Amino acid sequence: MIIRSNNIMEEYLRTLNYDFRTTPYELPEAIASVLDKGFSQHDNTILLTALNEQTTLPVFNDDQERMDFEYTNNKFTTDSPEEDDELDYLRRTLECANRIANKLKEEFPGKIFKVLVFFNETNFESDHMALFASSSVRFYEVKQPDGENDLESYEGEAVLEIEVQ
Repeated sequence: MIIRSNNIMEEYLRTLNYDFRTTPYELPEAIASVLDKGFSQHDNTILLTALNEQTTLPVFNDDQERMDFEYTNNKFTTDSPEEDDELDYLRRTLECANRIANKLKEEFPGKIFKVLVFFNETNFESDHMALFASSSVRFYEVKQPDGENDLESYEGEAVLEIEVQ
């Protein structure tokens, strides 16, 4: 697996002093159950079953459309408004990304995937909240060369990418 991140994520990872690849993190049942349902395959797409049980699949014209569909439909957030520590959102999302990456590698050998983590803390401008804390993970299969994502182009957002081969 190839792991890349932008400078903002690197700073968060230093702050957490947490290696998501080797340090297990216990997920809440609601999140763990999404991962436990595994993957389903439809028309050369790989989807998280729990998120896509009711999804109507379009007719795809090419692999780019399949990649875009996977990118959109394999996304879920791990933030919880009840949490006091917004960095726990990030820990949960990193754990989800690690589990997804490992399962994809195990269940689909020879295929290439990109698993992406996005995180931002609550930001205030003047006296109002400009951005709520959020953390999400998503993935897609690389069905055709898609180049290297410019992770620094995500302004104000921490981004980590795991390429599964």
